Amino acid sequence: MQIKKHLNCIYNSALAVLSVFSGIWLISCNADVSSKQADKIITRAKPRIQHFSTRDSAFITKAAAESVILIAIGKYAETNIENPISSKFGQMVSVHHIKMLDEFRLLANSRHLSLKEKPDSVAAATILKYQSLYNKGCHKEVAEFCTREHIRIIKDYINEYENGNDSELRKIAGDDVPHLKAHITEGRKCLAALADRTGKLNY
Repeated sequence: MQIKKHLNCIYNSALAVLSVFSGIWLISCNADVSSKQADKIITRAKPRIQHFSTRDSAFITKAAAESVILIAIGKYAETNIENPISSKFGQMVSVHHIKMLDEFRLLANSRHLSLKEKPDSVAAATILKYQSLYNKGCHKEVAEFCTREHIRIIKDYINEYENGNDSELRKIAGDDVPHLKAHITEGRKCLAALADRTGKLNY
């Protein structure tokens, strides 16, 4: 009888221990599941980092650099040149390209791409060249450069709008096309007006 009681006591103790360990195991499993669920929720909540494709990155980098040059030349004419024709054209170019450049930089930052704040050595030399031509009174040459630049770069904007990968960049490029066309139209008017003052226009 004593042996039976002793065996029952051992059996009950074993059941109690097993119950405790089973509870710990279940808690551990639930904690592991909860942890995995939490990781999934956190992963879903994380914003997807967007980057430009190679072609979009090349376009926005080039377009921003071109705007930097045109802004510098346009602002110089607006603030330093007394000729109203050149001054007005310079103002138009600089105002629109400042807006375009701001949009490029804002979008580029959201795509983790850093655009240069200052012109490189080649761009700086181009800016200095045309500012010097303004100072020499060669306004027609500067207007020709700006107009030809817009005729050249508008093709890149149209191509980006039609074939780019990033929908936001495509929209910006498409929205900029009418401004670039206006610059070309105004540039030709500026050249025609300057031709009346400086002689025959070869453009």
